Amino acid sequence: MRYKAADYSNRASPAQARAGGGPAAPRTPAPVVAARKPAGAPAARRLEPSTPAQFVSGVGPARAELLGRLGIRTVADLVGHFPRTYLDATRSAAVRDLEPGRLLTVVGIVREARVERSRRGRADFTCVVDDGTGRLRCHWYGQGFLQGTLRPGKRVVVSGELERYPVRRFVNPLFEVIEERRGDGVLHAGRIVPIHALTQGIGAKGMRRMVHHALEAVADRMPDPLPAALAERHRFPPLPVALRDIHFPPDPAALAAARRRLAYQEFLALQTVLQLRRRVLDQEGRGLATAGPGRWAGRARAALPFRLTAGQERALAEVVGDLARPRPMHRLLVGDVGSGKTVVAFLAACHVLEAGYQAAFMAPTEILARQHEQTLARMAAPLRLTVAALTAETRPGERRELAARLERGEPALVVGTHALLEQGIQFPRLGLVVVDEQHRFGVRQRALLAQKGTLPDVLVMSATPIPRTLALSLYGDLDVSTLRERPVGRGRVVSRLVEESQRETVLEFFAQEIHKGRQAYVVVPLVEEGERSDLRAARAEFERLRAHPALREFSVGLLHGRLKGEEKRTVMEAFAGGALHVLVATTVVEVGLD
Repeated sequence: MRYKAADYSNRASPAQARAGGGPAAPRTPAPVVAARKPAGAPAARRLEPSTPAQFVSGVGPARAELLGRLGIRTVADLVGHFPRTYLDATRSAAVRDLEPGRLLTVVGIVREARVERSRRGRADFTCVVDDGTGRLRCHWYGQGFLQGTLRPGKRVVVSGELERYPVRRFVNPLFEVIEERRGDGVLHAGRIVPIHALTQGIGAKGMRRMVHHALEAVADRMPDPLPAALAERHRFPPLPVALRDIHFPPDPAALAAARRRLAYQEFLALQTVLQLRRRVLDQEGRGLATAGPGRWAGRARAALPFRLTAGQERALAEVVGDLARPRPMHRLLVGDVGSGKTVVAFLAACHVLEAGYQAAFMAPTEILARQHEQTLARMAAPLRLTVAALTAETRPGERRELAARLERGEPALVVGTHALLEQGIQFPRLGLVVVDEQHRFGVRQRALLAQKGTLPDVLVMSATPIPRTLALSLYGDLDVSTLRERPVGRGRVVSRLVEESQRETVLEFFAQEIHKGRQAYVVVPLVEEGERSDLRAARAEFERLRAHPALREFSVGLLHGRLKGEEKRTVMEAFAGGALHVLVATTVVEVGLD
């Protein structure tokens, strides 16, 4: 990996400080100095892991307040503030052998040092480092204050990338003055250098020093969460060694061993908490057994114009099994678009409603909520079951009437958006919450809805589960049901990538398919033209398609998030009814288009 010299500056701007700065990817090193604790060295101060961070050497009240922005309040928090990445500055070279394009380290004596003023008055600092084989100029932009640190006669370590023009030099290199009296080794250059997340007011060097002092103070007394037998079985390094090596690794092998041990104990803690939570919920029985006899679900299934797939049968059995237990269900239903997730959720809701409870379907957008209302209403018609919708567009009178019914505890199937979270809406007998496309719906919103009932069962439906959701399912917080088969009669989804040069071919294909009675929609990311010329704005695309010779005989509609609710419904109804042949839309439709 090629590193830019500008990345080696030791003084972070506010934006750089917040980000932490610096690239990753350590290389195979040849360590210059390793900052590991000498055997038998005493702790810097008799601190405890729970001691406030301000008492660490080099912190104090003012810096402790800044560290609080990063969630660092105790010495243990400082020790646990692991680097976000690393710079491998372990390759040493003589000045005469320096090559451009590589991060290299030079050890030498400062021979010259001066502050230079730019035309705009900026104070730059320049020094010359001599290692006996040649002289190297080092230049720091806007860091004139370094003249008090890098004085002639000082022995220094500098790590940077050589520039040949306008002169042979390092620009904004990492550096450290080698002090004979210091016993903590080199922290900032000539080694695998840790890059910690920063905040405005705390620089990279300051953070490394504070972490180092915290390690020296309490690393040997940090409580070890791993049983000794478990650590020995996996050949993990002792916790104090792992903590020092994750921050200041002497070599890549030590860093890998430290990361493996710390990651393992973090996953073990997560698994333990999740399993304990499940055990408590099972023992306390704080959930609701909401599965009815199944007569309603049986009647609804008999009225369906299709048979459930084996995957749908299996998923439904798993969901109903969860509903029958007093432990709150937390299940993820995964299936591609058109695999029949909504049918499974509806039949599960039939069990809940038959048992006298309420069910809520939560959708991320008004459009998707209305589509769910229409789909569920068709399936619920044989049961003479009313499906109510509650969105931001619901009329006040309808809202009050529905709220009163729900507050009385009447069994009801309600579909809605964030409007379901309003304080005026109560669900005293909420038994099932179905959350659609949960990647567009936050954890906080789901929790608020769940609080309206007594730990209701939660079914999350998604065609595209995000990595966080997959991790939750993998590590125990979500049970998973997967729909892999396509229902009978469903077409195969084909995805193709075409170049812009094939645009005319695509539009001719549109025209051919529309003549066969089909429809087309085009999704673009913006409502109006932005700075990126390669993005087609919806309005501009709408005008282009409407005027295109291949589509001129067809009706083209436009849908975007800035339309009022009634306008959106009008467009969607026109498209669903076949009055529109082509629909141009923004990503407002990406979470569901029937």
